[in-house]
Amino acid sequence: MTIEVVDSINVPEGNDSSADRFGWDTGSETAWLLDGASATSKTRLIKGTTSNAMRSSDAAWYAKTLSNAFGRIRGAPFPFDKPAKFFRDNISFVRQRFNELTSKQPEDFELTDLPSAAGIFMAHQRDAHKLWFYGLEDCTGITLSRGKSFVTTPSTPKEQERERIYTDPEQTLAAYKARKATMNQPGGYSVFSLHPDAVSGIKTESIALPTDRETHVLLMSDGLGRLCDVFRMFTHAQLINRAITSGLANLAQELRNMENAYETGAEFGCAKKHDDTGALLLRITP
Repeated sequence: MTIEVVDSINVPEGNDSSADRFGWDTGSETAWLLDGASATSKTRLIKGTTSNAMRSSDAAWYAKTLSNAFGRIRGAPFPFDKPAKFFRDNISFVRQRFNELTSKQPEDFELTDLPSAAGIFMAHQRDAHKLWFYGLEDCTGITLSRGKSFVTTPSTPKEQERERIYTDPEQTLAAYKARKATMNQPGGYSVFSLHPDAVSGIKTESIALPTDRETHVLLMSDGLGRLCDVFRMFTHAQLINRAITSGLANLAQELRNMENAYETGAEFGCAKKHDDTGALLLRITP
């Protein structure tokens, strides 16, 4: 089987660059998508970077650096027997870069000031004819094969709703800050961060692949996911079919059209009117 990228988008929510990042490695038959999460502090911790994509926010820096770390796999087989070690090693790589750039340890800062990222990682186990998904938080993977779809989302809609229950901006910020203070803490939520132990919360799912026909996979952040779980324009199966037939850019435009029909995100139950919208469409052929 072979894996190829069919389409991709990364549309920022505003004028700054997007904090979503994605990547793939055809040699190892892996792909991933990350949604950088903002810190509550307005003070940048990461300074001195030259890339516009990494200078816009600590969240963008984190997602970009972790994506680059995943990319170091460079054709090597994915360690299906030790996935936790793979993710722990890559988080440790990002942590080391953070230490170098700040001259401090993450423990020197409040949790709410540290960047993090939701993410989903896909790996194809060729000998077993399986796709494996590893995820934290609210990125989604949709698989379409033989007309049937399979959806994997690391967090539940109820968990995602906690960031959309307030219409007042100050209440929303307070709720976001309170939740981020529990990041990778006992009783809190698990997310890619600067703490390698976050891997203990990774949710894993797999799906068997047919050997006689192609399979499509859509990895997306919760930005594009609004078309399904906020605006209810599509089911997940309809969304991946539209991505295949019409393209991701058209879907992103449909999303912005829906958002722009409102004055604020609070009117449709979200803290922000727009969100970064990253997505990666792949095709796996026998």
